[in-house]
Amino acid sequence: MAEVNKFNYVILLISVLILNACTQQNIRTQKDSTTEVSLVTDDNNTQDIDNKSKQEKENNTFPEKTKPKKNKELLKKVVEVELIKEAQEEPKEATNIIANVNIKKKKATFSNLSGKVSLNTDAVKDKDVEIKSTVVYFQPDDYSGKLLKNKNHLIASQNKRFVPSVLAIQKGSTVTFPNMDRILHNVFSVSNIQKFDLGLYSSGKEKTVTFDHAGIIYVHCNVHHSMQADILVLDTPFYTNVDETGHYSLKDLPNKSGQLYFWHPRAKLQKITLSESFEHKIINKTIQVVRKKIPLHTNKFGASYRPTRDKK
Repeated sequence: MAEVNKFNYVILLISVLILNACTQQNIRTQKDSTTEVSLVTDDNNTQDIDNKSKQEKENNTFPEKTKPKKNKELLKKVVEVELIKEAQEEPKEATNIIANVNIKKKKATFSNLSGKVSLNTDAVKDKDVEIKSTVVYFQPDDYSGKLLKNKNHLIASQNKRFVPSVLAIQKGSTVTFPNMDRILHNVFSVSNIQKFDLGLYSSGKEKTVTFDHAGIIYVHCNVHHSMQADILVLDTPFYTNVDETGHYSLKDLPNKSGQLYFWHPRAKLQKITLSESFEHKIINKTIQVVRKKIPLHTNKFGASYRPTRDKK
């Protein structure tokens, strides 16, 4: 009896194991089926997408994702059309806006002057007056700019004359006096601004003087009374000689107030006051000649010239 019960227990245990194995096999089978279905579905979807893309290309169409690009281009065209309409409808308003803007004119940095100088010789007997000896110069009231580079000038003693007889230079410049005659000369000046005496020197020799003070220097020869030169020393770089017709031109002047001077060795110094902010002006001037060609003067010792040397 005990052996029968033991046999039945074994049979029951085997049955349970078999049933459990069958259950596990069913579960695995269901999972595999689900996976196959999923794979088939994905393959079908991929094939549908490929077929759709192929069809769109064949029909010359674009996928739905490119539709926003067309919309952007259309919107851009609409905006451009609207802007053109606004520009055509409101030209007057834009003009009025520009007209109402207060534009401040830029102040000129440099100015120009030009004009003509005439000489009045009614007061003198000698009417032979060279207009080219006239110097026009501008003296700014406040100028801190650069001056011209100082250079050396020449006044030669030739044929018992000074050549040139009139010279305008900038303060700090030098003048060399060469003797080009075969006789002795003695160049000197007793002007209060700058006095000098070069002594006697022969043909081919030369001597140089530096002029450090502004003003008019009267130069003579101690041997020959008829020799005279006038040197105008300036502390401004803005000067020029007039031409044979009396015309002058001063360019690139500082746009500042100042004095415009007209000087001739045989006339009184004339000046015109100029205000600030002049861009270009044409100024004509007539000056009165009052001095003789060779005024009376003494030698370097303050004595009169000997009669034989007073002759030309």
